[in-house]
Amino acid sequence: MLAHQKDQEGNSTIQKYLARYYPEPKDFPSFIYVSQVLQAEGIKVGAEHFRRSRPETMGSLFWQLNDCWPVASWSSIDYYGRWKALQYYARRFYAPVLVSPHVEDGQLRVYIVSDKTVPQNATLRVRLMDFHGNVLIEDKLAVAVAPLVSQVYLEWPLAKISAADGGDPTHVFVSAELTGAEAEISRNLIYLAPVNQIRLEPATLKVDVVRSGQLQGKTIPPAGLSPGKATVSKYQVTISSPLLARVVYLSFGSLDVAVSDNYFDVLPGESARITVTSVSSLERIKDQMSVVSLTDAFARETE
Repeated sequence: MLAHQKDQEGNSTIQKYLARYYPEPKDFPSFIYVSQVLQAEGIKVGAEHFRRSRPETMGSLFWQLNDCWPVASWSSIDYYGRWKALQYYARRFYAPVLVSPHVEDGQLRVYIVSDKTVPQNATLRVRLMDFHGNVLIEDKLAVAVAPLVSQVYLEWPLAKISAADGGDPTHVFVSAELTGAEAEISRNLIYLAPVNQIRLEPATLKVDVVRSGQLQGKTIPPAGLSPGKATVSKYQVTISSPLLARVVYLSFGSLDVAVSDNYFDVLPGESARITVTSVSSLERIKDQMSVVSLTDAFARETE
């Protein structure tokens, strides 16, 4: 790993910036996971800022896409073609239609940015919630998303939020969801206090895995799977949590798999459903699968 790290200050730079926002990870795998979250969250901030700034800014690029060898680096896709946290994040923050809540000028403003050339009818739902799922403020409205613009569709004064959360923003978050006629278009979460002040509680994830189908003779997709033809099984992983679970990450050890999504949030009392495709059996999938959220990366305080 050190031989492939061509930036002499690369590893120390990762450690320095990670320490600004998060506790010290409890072990090396946790360090790798949190460093990917740190990168993805940081580039998300920049990319969404540029999108909200449309038309002054009409695009952005991030460094970098891939790697020529296994190494800890800026890449969003690793040497083997597997997506890292940033690539999953990028699919969301570069989606054609994006909902982007942002605090500015004493307001929480909920932007919707559209790169589509036609208008789109949707429903915008914005909730101020605590980590146990209690809804403190909620607005739900029908919106006509204008094409090729960035526009504010909802505003909450921060004074209104402070009155609802008792003046303590460290135990709440805002969820903004944009839904079309048949499916969710975009969802985005925002804290109202600096990340290193957030009192996120450890979440106990409930995970269920079932086999949901088979792709006989299909070419295995490239997102983390070896090329070729084989019998590929589909599995549905359902994850739920009584508390907010941030940046839920599924891994499968040495198994060759592709997942429909990763590094996602699970809201309290709600479920996320992820499709996993692999040539491996259900028994091996269950045996090798690991599911963690952000709080699992740090040692828990003891009284």
